[in-house]
Amino acid sequence: MKKTAIALVLAVPIIAYPAASWVIGGQADALLVEQYAQLDDNEIIKIAERKMQRGIFSSEEVVTFEFQPQFIEQLRALSNNDEEVQAPIEPVRFSFRTRINHGPLPEFSSVGLATAHTELELNHPLVTTLYAGKSPLTSDTTIDFSGKTHERIRSPAVSSVVDGSTSSWGEFVLDVTYDRSMTEWTYQGGLPYIKLGTEDGSQSLEMKDLALEGQQSRLFADNPYMFTGPVKFTLQSMETTGMCEDQLPVRLNNMLIQSNVTEKEGFIDILADYSIESMQLGEQDYHAARFALALRHLEAKALAELNLVVQSVDTEGELDMEQIKPLLRPLQVLLENSPEIVIEHMGVTTPEGEIKASAMIKLPNANVGNLEAAVENPLMLMGLAAVLEASTQLAVPQALLMASLSEEQAEMLPPLIQSGYVLDKNGQLSTSISYAQGEVRVNGRPLDPSVMQGKSDAN
Repeated sequence: MKKTAIALVLAVPIIAYPAASWVIGGQADALLVEQYAQLDDNEIIKIAERKMQRGIFSSEEVVTFEFQPQFIEQLRALSNNDEEVQAPIEPVRFSFRTRINHGPLPEFSSVGLATAHTELELNHPLVTTLYAGKSPLTSDTTIDFSGKTHERIRSPAVSSVVDGSTSSWGEFVLDVTYDRSMTEWTYQGGLPYIKLGTEDGSQSLEMKDLALEGQQSRLFADNPYMFTGPVKFTLQSMETTGMCEDQLPVRLNNMLIQSNVTEKEGFIDILADYSIESMQLGEQDYHAARFALALRHLEAKALAELNLVVQSVDTEGELDMEQIKPLLRPLQVLLENSPEIVIEHMGVTTPEGEIKASAMIKLPNANVGNLEAAVENPLMLMGLAAVLEASTQLAVPQALLMASLSEEQAEMLPPLIQSGYVLDKNGQLSTSISYAQGEVRVNGRPLDPSVMQGKSDAN
């Protein structure tokens, strides 16, 4: 009797595990269906076919994606080839084949809802040759019981020579994590190098250490395009030779592109920053190139509505009022909620010295009125001039400026310096221009058009 009881105790998990694995396999399938449904309204890509073979401990899925016809039309129109544009559109498809291992102990190597291995299938001779028969893209995935997913996406290193053109790049690796509803994302990855060129060395492009990372949250559930959070791209170096006719050799070091979108109390701030530590154009060296832009106090729901409307605008034909009308309502809300556009910094250090600029435009408490009528009669927007605030600051080395001016233009500079409209400090020229309440001031002084034209001395 004791042996029978022990056998029954041992048999329960042995019998129960396949049942549990089958049920969890169904849950994994349901999760995938839920996530695929988010492509229903996608304007770029759709699911053409999905096949699933369910097993007890594992399943196999093949999903075929197809680019939307209107997206292909837009791409073909950009080629400016009338014959191709008029040709019938053939569906552009590609497939992913996935082996899914069911939980609760997928492959007895982890704990969770499932693990999976996915491969991109592209049956094209060029792809087969380029990747030496390997899949051009693979993914290894783990899904926990909450539906949180982690993927490690890989693309193998490539080295090839085709018709005298060489191309090679290192292995691309990207780690991606997202929640069940695909609204919270983090990602980090990159590749060590990209090399393109010709066998004789007359043309070449080389980039080293490309990296991408981000942490983003979807702002609204019904808008798949708007996310908050930081994104950063870095490039250690880029060097080109002979890529275009008469192009000087170019070398860039330590490029950084980063952005951050934040939301607070229903308003969005967008910050973008681009910088290059050093740059060589031919024999000329430049340093500390940077451009920083900020869009502030944008009404979030209006921005989301404008974003969706823009996605649906037909960019092929000429814009008419019927296409413009849906843009006006959210645009009016944005304009009437005190938006700001700020160029926080734009500059570069040249051999002659530093060039730098900044600018700002504000519309505090603007009353736009009937924006639809104003589109047909722009004079109706003249009232905005009373509330518009704008300013710009500019500094440039005098030697660099004089080298770019004609003799007549150069003669205008001394009166501007004498009037105080342009400041000269050790060969560095600078000026600050502001506009508020209908008045323009230069370095704090009211604008005198005659001085700006070099016709008068200081007041």
